[in-house]
Amino acid sequence: MRVDRSDGPAAPPTLPAPRPAAAERPPGVGDLLREWRRRRGLSQLALSERTGISTRHLSYVENGRAGASRDLVRRLADGLDLPDAAHDALLVAAGFVVHPDPGPAPDRRELQAVVDAHLPVPALVFDEDWNLVAANAPVRELLEGLPERLRREPVNMLRLTLDPDGLAPSIEDLPRVRAALLARVDAQLRQRARPVLAAVRAEVGATGVDAPPASAPEPAAGPGGVLIPLVLQTPRGVVRLVSTTTLLALPSGAGGPVLALETFSPADAASAALLAEPG
Repeated sequence: MRVDRSDGPAAPPTLPAPRPAAAERPPGVGDLLREWRRRRGLSQLALSERTGISTRHLSYVENGRAGASRDLVRRLADGLDLPDAAHDALLVAAGFVVHPDPGPAPDRRELQAVVDAHLPVPALVFDEDWNLVAANAPVRELLEGLPERLRREPVNMLRLTLDPDGLAPSIEDLPRVRAALLARVDAQLRQRARPVLAAVRAEVGATGVDAPPASAPEPAAGPGGVLIPLVLQTPRGVVRLVSTTTLLALPSGAGGPVLALETFSPADAASAALLAEPG
């Protein structure tokens, strides 16, 4: 007879101890890019057309096969119309340090004081999309009487200047001025994608794009640039002007707004006298 010498029922087989759950991986730049692209309802092809970045490179970034430079992140943020916080998150995910904003940008009262200091010379401030930020009295006088659709906020100076219902009929040698302005905008868009400005450029360009004259100076990239002398038919008479554009240094941190101050100096004594007349 067999004697069972066990002290009780057999122990169940030993199971391997469960592994601790791995820490959740923070989203990478590709994850955030894909998420924002889907939120905006854009395909990779559509985003490529907005930013000038190839669909192949976009795919590589989204899949983690390629990194993203600071400039690439900025172009993507512009193309996706990201809020500042999302832009910063994309930079951090790409491995960059986001520096805090050292201070607020000037408010409109400060910018108005800047343009008023140039009286009686016309002066205005506009942003990277050429939207008017501040203007002094001579500029506002020029805008009076233009259609309300062109003076509705935000007032876009590229549209207002080249639209057939804007200042265009008052500009002598309009084809040359148009060519210089469009070349200046194209240089800006090659440097940095600006969807809003690109749309306005396409709008005003649809009325007829003139190639830049061979003798025209090479435009500088950005809101600033070189502009040929401007001759305007105004209620006061013919005014001959030369423009000077200065980029304003603002304490707004990396990626902050860029503003341009444009002043129009009289090109001859008769124009100076007309500008000096009381409004």
